[in-house]
Order: sequence, then C-alpha cells, then structure tokens
Amino acid sequence: KKVIVWGHYVHLNKKGKPDSNVSEYVDNLTSLLGKQHSNEMYVAHFLGGVGKFTNFMNMKEVVIKPPKKTSLGYHLQTNGITSTFIDANDINLDDKEIKNMMIRDFSYSGYNSLSKGWKELWDGIFFIKTITPVTYKK
Repeated sequence: KKVIVWGHYVHLNKKGKPDSNVSEYVDNLTSLLGKQHSNEMYVAHFLGGVGKFTNFMNMKEVVIKPPKKTSLGYHLQTNGITSTFIDANDINLDDKEIKNMMIRDFSYSGYNSLSKGWKELWDGIFFIKTITPVTYKK
C-alpha cells in the first residue's frame, strides 16, 4: 500500500522548496513525510498547458503562461495530447533531449541542480492540457 501525495510544483515535491537566502532546500509537506515514509509514498505533480488556476494566497484566478517551446508541457500539447500520466520509472534518461527537457522545465524556479530532472521531485506527472479553477458557492 502507498499513499499518493499530489499537488503542484513547490508545494509538494520530494526535495522541498528552494530557498535562495540560504542556498538550500526548505522542507515542505512532502519532503517531511518522505523522511519517515518515502517507501510508502508516490508523489504526483499536476502540469497544465493552458487555462487558469486559483491562487489560494489571494483567491484570484491566474492565467497560465504559455509553456516554453523547450518544455515538456509544450511538447505534449503540440503533439495533440490533451491528458496523460507519465511515470518517472518509464523515462529514459539516456535520451539527452528528454533529460534536458525535464531539467529545463523546473530550473527557472530554483531547481537548477536536478541531474535527473523532475524524477528528483516527483514520481509521476499528470498532464492536463486545459485546466480550470475549482469553483464553489458559499
């Protein structure tokens, strides 16, 4: 049995959040859980191609920036994929183009020393081309 931990980007990943003030990673929920339960967790990331999401810090909708042409999101989107799941164990890191794509995708926010790309952050990625914010009525 495993617990599936899912989320987006720095909030949930196996390394923690990069902190430029101290040149290291600061623990987040997943990195803390991993210290005790790493063999019992599967960490999954959500990646959206286009659409909007809700910034829960201020509850405002934010338009997703178009993916860079060198990114995984762009590659999936331009090849007609509307949704998919990629398990990190299925990634061939001997393919330099794929490895570089995985590293470039996440180097812009402080994850610039990922020798294995996002496999160091997550066990898998859900890609959904068009995402929409959660809505609810009070």
